[in-house]
Amino acid sequence: MREIIETNFMSGVRLSRHYLPEMKVMNWGRIIFISSESAIIFRWNDPLWMTKTMQLALARGLAETTAGTAVTVNSVLGGSNAL
Repeated sequence: MREIIETNFMSGVRLSRHYLPEMKVMNWGRIIFISSESAIIFRWNDPLWMTKTMQLALARGLAETTAGTAVTVNSVLGGSNAL
């Protein structure tokens, strides 16, 4: 579980902490999270669901901190053939 959190969530936290302050200073930048439909389809026992939901929440929070700037934060949610 820890490895999934490190890969899907904490990597985005660390990269954002590193790059976002300079993007705000330059008033330009793009952060794009690659998420999945796992973030919005509830699967209680699925660690992927939890981390992808965390990732969406992170993207939303970061996007709110960039309001009024030319920095954007978005998430791309791909579909699945598994449904």
